[in-house]
This record gives sequence, structure tokens and C-alpha cells, in this order.
Amino acid sequence: MRRFARLTAAALALTLPALGAAGCSSTDTTTSTSTTTTSPSTLVTEAFSGTIAKNGAATFNFAATASGSVTAQVKSMSPDSSALIGLGLGTWNGVACQIVIANDAASVGLTISGAASAAGNLCVRVYDIGKLTQSQTLEVTITHY
Repeated sequence: MRRFARLTAAALALTLPALGAAGCSSTDTTTSTSTTTTSPSTLVTEAFSGTIAKNGAATFNFAATASGSVTAQVKSMSPDSSALIGLGLGTWNGVACQIVIANDAASVGLTISGAASAAGNLCVRVYDIGKLTQSQTLEVTITHY
């Protein structure tokens, strides 16, 4: 019963000022319309290059300025463009990449996709899955908002 009384009092506190304003009249009428247009975030493409040694890894961090889709793609790799590596996408905490999405059999042309729920620091990590016989130089492209 007390809850009902509090809700009723709160409703009346919000309604009474509106009713009081409705009782006033004026011969001058001013109408104001405000429109706020938010431009969509711009899609950003970043390219990172590096080398991963046999049993090694490389991490590239970047900042997403808005929520939205995030993709990472192995664009090139040499000397063995058919080698399989690991490709992971995650959050960057300033020290390490916490992988959220991973493919442990990535190759040139493969893309992994995720979604950032808010702006923040993200990362992509490439790593040997035990299949490299020599160091690989590679390029990874990341698109995000």
C-alpha cells in the first residue's frame, strides 16, 4: 500500500506542473523545432605488417572510435603464401590482447568478423599454430568504426 502511495505521489508531482502550465494562456505563440542529426561513423581501414617466427606471434592494437563491425583479414604472407597461421581478434588492455574471436587455421584472404559494442581499444593477433617451418612476413588489414 505504501508503494502505491509513493507511486501516486510521484505521478502527481509530475502531472501537476503540466496541468498548471496548461491552464495558462497567451496570445503569442512561439514554436521551436530542434533537429539533431548524427552523422554515421566513418569506416576505417588500417594495414599492419610484421613478421612471425616459427612458434612466434605478433599483436597489433588499434582504437575503434564507435561501435560496429570489426574485421581482420590476412592480406599477404611470404615466403609461403599458403601457410596456415592463427588469426585472432580481441580487446587490448594496454599489455595483452584478450582474444574473443579466433581462427586457428587462417590463410591469405581469410577474414574474421566481430562487432564492437562500444568504442575502445582492440587488437588483432597472428600466431604460429605449429605449422610454420620458417619466419613469415605478413600484412593484416583491419576495418572498424
